[in-house]
Amino acid sequence: MSGKISYIKIPKIDNNGVDLTPTLSSLTQITIPYTNGSSSICPVIGITDAGDYFTYLIGNVEGPNPELSNASTLGYNFTGSITTNPITLGGVNYSRWPEFNTVTGEVPTSSSLLPYLYNPNDDSIEIKTLPQKDLVLYTSNFYSSGSFGGTSTTYEVELYKSDATRTNRTRLTNSTSIQSGGWKGPFTRQATIPSESISPGDILYLGCQGKSLASGIQNVSVKLNLDVGRANSANILLTSNIASGGTIIETVPEPYFTATFNGTDCDVTFGNIDQYPPNPFLQDIDYSTNPTVPINIEKIISGTADKGTVPESYYTSHAQINSRYLGSKNQSSGVNKYVLDAGNTDFGTPINIGTYGNVSPITENEANLFEYEWGETSYPMIPGYGQLKLSNILQVASEKQVKIVQKTSNAVKKSYPDGRLLTVSAANIRDYRLSTNPLDPRSSSGSIVISGKTTKYYWTISQSRGEFYQVLNNSNPINTILQLGNYSANSLKDPIMPNTSKIAATGWGTPPKPDYMFTSSFNEGQTSPSNSGATFPISQWISGSYGVIRKQQPYQLIMSRSDPMTKTLLNSVGAVTMDKDPNATLPLRAKEVLNGLNSSMTQGSRWYLTLYRQLNDPGPSQSLEDALDTGNNLQPYNFGYDQLNGDGNYDYPLAAKGAYEIVGTNVSFAGGTYDSGTVFFILKPEVKFDPNIRSGSAELRSGSILPTNSAGDSGRLRNSGTDLYDSITSFPSSTVAGTYTNIELEGGSLPGRQAKVTIVASGNTLSSITVTFGGAGYAAGDTITIAQGQLGVGSGGVTINSLNINNVITSNYAQPLGVPSGSFNLQAGNINQTFQNVKSSNYNITCSITVLSDTVFDTISNLSVVTPYGDFVDGQLVSGWIPGDVVNFSDDQFGGGGGTGLNFEITANKIFDNEIKIINIGTSNSSYYNQYPNSPNNNLGAFMWEATGKEQITGEEYVIIQDELKGVGPGYFMDEFVPEYITNNVEKITKEFGSNKT
Repeated sequence: MSGKISYIKIPKIDNNGVDLTPTLSSLTQITIPYTNGSSSICPVIGITDAGDYFTYLIGNVEGPNPELSNASTLGYNFTGSITTNPITLGGVNYSRWPEFNTVTGEVPTSSSLLPYLYNPNDDSIEIKTLPQKDLVLYTSNFYSSGSFGGTSTTYEVELYKSDATRTNRTRLTNSTSIQSGGWKGPFTRQATIPSESISPGDILYLGCQGKSLASGIQNVSVKLNLDVGRANSANILLTSNIASGGTIIETVPEPYFTATFNGTDCDVTFGNIDQYPPNPFLQDIDYSTNPTVPINIEKIISGTADKGTVPESYYTSHAQINSRYLGSKNQSSGVNKYVLDAGNTDFGTPINIGTYGNVSPITENEANLFEYEWGETSYPMIPGYGQLKLSNILQVASEKQVKIVQKTSNAVKKSYPDGRLLTVSAANIRDYRLSTNPLDPRSSSGSIVISGKTTKYYWTISQSRGEFYQVLNNSNPINTILQLGNYSANSLKDPIMPNTSKIAATGWGTPPKPDYMFTSSFNEGQTSPSNSGATFPISQWISGSYGVIRKQQPYQLIMSRSDPMTKTLLNSVGAVTMDKDPNATLPLRAKEVLNGLNSSMTQGSRWYLTLYRQLNDPGPSQSLEDALDTGNNLQPYNFGYDQLNGDGNYDYPLAAKGAYEIVGTNVSFAGGTYDSGTVFFILKPEVKFDPNIRSGSAELRSGSILPTNSAGDSGRLRNSGTDLYDSITSFPSSTVAGTYTNIELEGGSLPGRQAKVTIVASGNTLSSITVTFGGAGYAAGDTITIAQGQLGVGSGGVTINSLNINNVITSNYAQPLGVPSGSFNLQAGNINQTFQNVKSSNYNITCSITVLSDTVFDTISNLSVVTPYGDFVDGQLVSGWIPGDVVNFSDDQFGGGGGTGLNFEITANKIFDNEIKIINIGTSNSSYYNQYPNSPNNNLGAFMWEATGKEQITGEEYVIIQDELKGVGPGYFMDEFVPEYITNNVEKITKEFGSNKT
C-alpha cells in the first residue's frame, strides 16, 4: 500500500457482535497505528452509511503512508462441492491411454456468482468472464481407490483446465502418483491460475488419468470418494485470493472505542483501508489550497507527483468498449500501413481487418529499459547485423517506480497460431511440416474464414508466452529506432557498438556457425533426368548445381532428393568450413534433412537460408573472404530488398542481407510431373529476380556485309557448280590469258552491293568463273555484265543473262554482330583473306573473320552465339548485352597498319531470349531459362541454419539489430521516445534495479 489514503470502510458490527453505529456515525478522525510504532491520523471530512458499514471520506493524512508489512489480502472463496457419489471410469480403451474423466464441482444454486462460474448442462465450473485477478483452485481432503483388472499400477488425480471443447487441456498440478488397490488418502490439490491464461469458456475440474496400463486390459475402475466413511462432503474451492496479512492491531477512531474490529474471511471490508492502486500514466493534481494553480505543479512538471487512482483496467470492460472501439479498429504495425503477411491474432482471426496490418505498438509503462547480457555479430548468417542476448526488462514509471519483468514472469504455455504461413490449401499445411519419423511431433493447424468467403489454414504451436514476450514484441516492432547503452564490462578493449540502431527481428539469435553450407563452385549435383519428357525437368534445370529457384516459383528452393547437404565446422581461424573429417558422417542427402527441419519447426524453431553471390569453402587457416575468386567481401543476394522505402527503412530487414526464412519443406517423388525425386524448401519472403540480369546472347551467322551498309543480304550470288558459267550468253571477243581476281560485276537490283568474281581466261576463252563476294540484291532473270578491258588490255565484255534460282541465295541471312565499321590494313596486301582465332579487344570474343580488302569486311565464322559478359565485380553488376554495345577487333589482328580496327555495334535484333528465369545454388551448365555459366544468377552460395534461443517463435531470448556488434558486454537499450527525465537517470535506475555493476 502506498500513496494517498482516499477513504476508509468500517463495519457497523465488531467481532464481538456489538453494534457500534452510534459511535461510528459521528467520527471526526481515525488513527491507524502500525507495528513499527508510527501511525497515520486521518481526518474525516465525509461519512456515507452503506447499510452494514460506513464509508469515510478522508482529508489530508498526517503522518507516514500506510506500512506495507501491515497490509492484508482479502480471501474471496467461491465454494462448490464434489458429488458425494463415487466416480467410476469403465471401458477405457488402452490404445488411447491415457484418457481422462472429469470430477466436476457444483456451485450452490443460491450463489450470486452462478451466471459467471457454473455451467448447469454438465455441472461443471466454467469461467464465463475475464478475471481481473489470478484464481486459486484447490480441494478439501478426498480419498481414492483404483482397480485395474487385478493389475498393480498407478494413476493420477489432478486439477485441470481445458477449453470449452475439453480437447485442449492443461494440467495444473503434478502430485505423486497413487498406487492402485484399496483406499488411499487423504489428498488435496491446489493450483494458482494466472488471469491472463484464462479465457471465457474455460472449464476447471478435478481429473483422473492412468499413469501406466498394461496392454490388453480394457476395463478400468477408479473411485473417488469424499472420505472412507462416505459421510462428509468434500469441496472444490475457487478463490481470487487466499487470505493473508500481518498482525491485526487496534485501529483508533475518534471518539475512541477499544474493541478491535474486523470481519470474517467473506467480509470485503476486512483490513481497514481500501484504495485504488496508483495509475502509472496519470498524476494527481492537488487543488486543495489554490482553485486555479495546483500546489504540486513543480512535481507534475518533473513527473514525480503522486499518481492518480483512475483504474487502468477501465477499458477492459466490453460494456465500455464495444460501441466505441471494437467497431473501428486500427491494427497496423505501422499506423495505416498494410502488412502483407501480418497473419492471425491469437484468437485465429486475421490481423488485416479494420484498417490495416497489425496491432499498433502500445506500451503499458512510460518507458521500458531492455537489459542484455552481451552483444555479438550475426555474421555470416546475417552479414552486417548484430545480436543482443536479453536478460530482464525494467518497466520504469520514475526513477523510484520500477517493475522488473523476467523471462518467466506470468508465462503460460498454450496453443498459439504460428503465423508463418496462411494458405488456402489444407494439404500444404499438412505436407509442409510432415515428418516420416513416427517419433517426431505432429503439427497441428487451425483455419479462419476471410470475409465470409475464403477459408485459410495456418499452423498452431504450443509455447510459453508471458509478460516478457508481450512487452518485448509490442514495444519493438521491425524498424523501431533504439538507443543503446553499455555497462563497460566488454569482452574486447575496443568493442564495435553503435549509439543507435533499428530492430531487424526479435526472439531469436544466430548460431556460431550454420548447419549446412552450399558452395558456389559445387557442380556435382543431379544431371541425368530419369524422365526427359517430364513437365518439370528438375534435373536438367539443376544440371550439376545443388538446386534452383525459379522466377515462376520464387518461394521455393528446389533440390534433388539425392543432392548432398554438407555439415559445417569452424576452422583454425574461426571461419565456417565444410566438415571433411573422414570419420564424420558422410554428407547428408536433402531428403534425410527434412524430418529434422520439419519436426523442429513444429516445436517452434526457426530455419533460414542466407544466399551469397559467391561463397566458397576456405582452407584450414583461411577466412571466407580469402576463398573469394573476385572481390574482398561476401556479397549477399538481396535483390529487391536492399533499397530503403519512403520512411527510410527496409521493408524486410533480413532479406536486405540475403536471409530468407524457411517456413516448411515438401518432398515429391519421380513421376510424370518431375524427372526425379524432388525436395522443396518453402521460403519467406519470395526471392526476387533482377530484370536487368539478362542472358543477352548475341547471335552470329556467316554473312558478307559492307562496312557502310546495314541492310539485309537477300539475293547474294552463290557458287553452285557451273551454274554461273553456264549462264554466260556473250563471251568476250578477246582476252589475255590469266587469272583475274575480284572482278566487280555490273548490273543487278541493288547498286553498291555488286558481287565480285575470279575468272580464269585461256586465249579468247573463259575456263571458269568463281564468286568471291556474293554482293546482294540479285534475282532470277537479272542480266549482269563484266565491262570491256577487265580481262586484259583490249578484252571484250562478258554478259550473263537470265540468272536462275541456283545462281542466287534468296533468303535473308543475319548480320554477324551488328553494323560493322572501321578500317584496317591487311597483313598480306589488299586481297581476300581469312584470319583465324581473332580476339576482340573487349568482351572476350574469339572467331574467324574473312575480309576482301582494306575496306570490305566479308564474314565472321566459327561462332554461333556470343555469351554475354554480365558478372559481378566487387559486388557491382556489369550488365549483359544491351543495344549499342560495340565489339572491337583491333587493327593489329589484321596487320597493324594504323587503322581503327573492325568495330561492330550490337543492335537490338541481335539480342535474343534475354531474360534469366532461374537462380542456381552452385554451378550449373544448364541452358534452360537462359542460364549460362557466368551469369550473376548462377554460382550462388548459401548457408542453411537454425536460429538459436528458447522457443524462438515467442520472442524471449534475443533481438537482431541492423548494425554490426562485436565484443560487447552487458548493457541496455530503449526506444527513441523515452522521456528525458528517465534517460538522465538510467545509470541510477539500472544500478538499483537492474544488472549494472560498473
